[in-house]
Amino acid sequence: MSTAHHVLNCSFAKWYPTFKSISFRSQVVTLPKGFVDYLVQDGVYLPDSSSALPKRSAPDSTATEDDYRDWSDSDFSDSDDPQTASHFPEVLAEVQQAIEVLGGTIIPKLNWSCPKDATWVTASNSIKCTNADEVLLLLKSSDRVAHDICNAFDSCEGQPQQDVPYTLVLKKYYDLKPEREFRCFVQGHDLIGVSQRDVTQHFPALADEASDLEEIILEFFEEHVQHKFPDPDYTMDVYVATNRTVRLMDFNPIGGSTAPLLFDWDELGYGGSKANAAHEQDANAQNGHAQMSASATVISGGASAASAMPLDFRVLTEAIAMRPNKGAYGVPFDLVDTSQGSALSEMLEQLQEADTALTAMNIMNHSVEARR
Repeated sequence: MSTAHHVLNCSFAKWYPTFKSISFRSQVVTLPKGFVDYLVQDGVYLPDSSSALPKRSAPDSTATEDDYRDWSDSDFSDSDDPQTASHFPEVLAEVQQAIEVLGGTIIPKLNWSCPKDATWVTASNSIKCTNADEVLLLLKSSDRVAHDICNAFDSCEGQPQQDVPYTLVLKKYYDLKPEREFRCFVQGHDLIGVSQRDVTQHFPALADEASDLEEIILEFFEEHVQHKFPDPDYTMDVYVATNRTVRLMDFNPIGGSTAPLLFDWDELGYGGSKANAAHEQDANAQNGHAQMSASATVISGGASAASAMPLDFRVLTEAIAMRPNKGAYGVPFDLVDTSQGSALSEMLEQLQEADTALTAMNIMNHSVEARR
């Protein structure tokens, strides 16, 4: 099980200065506490000046009452809005400036998580942003971002000893191919496993490239990362371009909300695997990862020069063994969360109780009719 210290080491702003030269170009914006509190407030409020969504055209003068309803400004007064992003002009300005520095199009994330679950609220159905309002709309609508703020240390042994510095990360946008992204598992400073990162899709070419990709990633790890990241056990996400260039994408702690993808924590042999296994199913579901059989992977066993540990490299080789979890991305988490105590679970229980009561009533009515 990871500690709070391990989680903090995986915060983007903590590791980026050390690995900046091998990472995608990014800008980091420090967030004031008031803005962080705003991100987890209920509701999403957009001021009239917001550029997060396309502007609606003016009502057609020939339209009938059935075509639209003309609401007065008083129906939606600013006084009803407890707090909007317009209350933080300095943050908006800094975010917009950073976007322009990065070429005008970026991908946002908080300390650990990218708001992939909030694409449903955007006009483009994408996490790609071109202005500060689009960034804030994604952050405000994301359960993953809320988890970073409210629950990042839930699976840890102990809690942070001081206030967590929350930051907004803006990564320069590149049109990356999902089949070139990989998650690497490090144990005792040695690379022991690599999995394709997007396991909701089958990429036939990966099986043919497995040996080359394994060699490229292992060489990158030993040259640029090994013994430079402070923790001995962690995962890292990398992107391997077709020209064999490798870029570091992220670090993640072991267990918790980190998904093991084509592995499970037990077979990887991390300490506290029982605790990690308790979170594994939820992590896979929340991250939209597929469930597959072991026969759907190809495993090549190399080893680093400094370690006799075998290296397992896994990719999907059969599309038929893959069952994508489409519900985890693209809709609010409340609509797919069926865990005990969730709103959806309680609603289903109430419906079942109502159905049971209705069935009992019908049986009683039939019994009364039979006696007459």
